[in-house]
Amino acid sequence: IALPAAPDARPGWLLRSQHRAYARALAALRTYRGAILAEPTGSGKTYVALAVAWRWQRTPVACIVPAPLVDKWRATAARLGLAAVVTSHEQASRGRLPAGTRGLVLVDESHHFRHPDILRYRHVAAFLAGRAALLLTATPVVNRVEDVAHQLRLAVRDDALALEGLDSLAAGIRAAPAALGAV
Repeated sequence: IALPAAPDARPGWLLRSQHRAYARALAALRTYRGAILAEPTGSGKTYVALAVAWRWQRTPVACIVPAPLVDKWRATAARLGLAAVVTSHEQASRGRLPAGTRGLVLVDESHHFRHPDILRYRHVAAFLAGRAALLLTATPVVNRVEDVAHQLRLAVRDDALALEGLDSLAAGIRAAPAALGAV
């Protein structure tokens, strides 16, 4: 699948192996206002996502991450000179979301948001309304392919992939799985 890639300059701290993920994530966000960065563990998804935030906005970026990673995200953003408000998944479950932020939201380990009936999902979905979101995960599919659709529905319009042959994310992605390449 030949995916669109943004030609934008990238920060000098990105590794060469991260350039393609950065360009594709940025292009998908500009087109759909939401994307999943599905890269292997250890590939530097945190750095790619923060590079996208660096290009996307100059105001503090909201980050929703697992509790054990909160300090890592804060330290990495600070080391790169980026303003970030970092909240844990557990805080999100209680309705405590990154205050004082606008624009882009980064959600690390987004596979924890694969089921719309959990409280965490509902709080984050409401928080993301009208905002762009980059979802990061090494395992976008945990139990079934619909896990991907539920994650995407946090940030991408249900009919956003209609031109790619997928009329509705809600109706299931089995009908046109190649369409997911765009996001």
